[in-house]
Amino acid sequence: MEPERRLPDLDRWEGLWVAVKDGQVIAAAPTSRELVPELHKLGERGRGAVAQYVPYPSDKIIIGVG
Repeated sequence: MEPERRLPDLDRWEGLWVAVKDGQVIAAAPTSRELVPELHKLGERGRGAVAQYVPYPSDKIIIGVG
């Protein structure tokens, strides 16, 4: 299985939570909690966006499923 490729546009959002829709960042905030109101402001345009944290390249993140 190929790893999910990081969008090149995410480099400028390091350290932030972003909402991505159709391959574009449509909102960003320092925390996931602050991202939610930003999406609400976008109305229908914000529906269906995927929220994700953009780590710094030096950060190590472990994602577990269980």
